[in-house]
Amino acid sequence: MTEQNDNNETSAESAEAGANGKSGGVWKFVRNSVIGAVIAYVALTLFVPPALPSCDADIAKSEMVRAINEGPYSRRSGVKALRVIEVEEVSYDSAEDIRVCTALISRNDARDRRYRVELIKVGESAMEVTMEAM
Repeated sequence: MTEQNDNNETSAESAEAGANGKSGGVWKFVRNSVIGAVIAYVALTLFVPPALPSCDADIAKSEMVRAINEGPYSRRSGVKALRVIEVEEVSYDSAEDIRVCTALISRNDARDRRYRVELIKVGESAMEVTMEAM
């Protein structure tokens, strides 16, 4: 009789383990999928280089003002850019990652000036700004 009870207990334990194994397998799949999605999201946000900002992005406008204020003409003449009044995108070359804009910039000499601006992606997360008065 003991042998039969042992077999019944073993069968009951196997059935219970099988049921838990199935739900455990689903749980593991869901858990691993969520973990995989989180890892993929973190990897993409950390390792994919940011896109070149648009011409009217705050960072692009502040870099335009900085480029004028730190340039040789500003150093010689004392003329400083105050703010970007208007900006318009002229073209974007996605292969070279270069954005060309025109910008009207107010200056401390009370003469607003229009510039041709190139935003050029350099490396993973840097941007070069070149400007030419029009």
